[in-house]
Amino acid sequence: MQLWANHSTAPLPLELSGRRVVVVGNAPTIRNMGATIDSFDVVVRVNPPPGGHKLVEHRGQRASVLHINSNMPPRTLASTFRRYPDAVRVWSRSRKESVLQLGLRYWDSRIDEYDARRMVREHAELRECGPIGERFLTAGMLAVLHALALGSRRPLSIAGISAYVATGHAAMNDSAYHQRNLMVFHCIDVERRLLQRLVREGAVVVECEAARLFGA
Repeated sequence: MQLWANHSTAPLPLELSGRRVVVVGNAPTIRNMGATIDSFDVVVRVNPPPGGHKLVEHRGQRASVLHINSNMPPRTLASTFRRYPDAVRVWSRSRKESVLQLGLRYWDSRIDEYDARRMVREHAELRECGPIGERFLTAGMLAVLHALALGSRRPLSIAGISAYVATGHAAMNDSAYHQRNLMVFHCIDVERRLLQRLVREGAVVVECEAARLFGA
């Protein structure tokens, strides 16, 4: 596949048992964390924004796993894979959508589809969102829960994933329109409570400036 520039990179095992994992989102609460983020065994990036020197300084330059929304424009998609040539797996809401987006065969092992039903079974808060839990979960929350399900070393580290308790959370889009869309399409209050519980229980640690928003 052309979008993966580095074909010689060893594949990432499906299970993450014992590995130090960080899930990196786009909230503006990440500052001067580039070296810290790059020091983890596994770096999961959720819809990473366009690059630049300052972005590397704050957010690092490694990626083991990418979550990319299916509506990402082709030019941006290609740029993302060029920027993170060592990424060896894509975490996806829908395998069917991802294989079409990336031009892969359906059973390509590099695509790992989230098990939203399992997430709903394991986290009672999500039952408040309706019968199809996946529809209501943001990409960041899906990635956090998936990393935990795959056995990442606890606490799982997160940065730039604030469950929208911070105004203007998105690095690239903090408009009122975007904020309204979050309210309409996502169960953000439920996600916030779930993430706060995971922090209290020691399953997750917030590494960025959003820590204060969760009492960490």
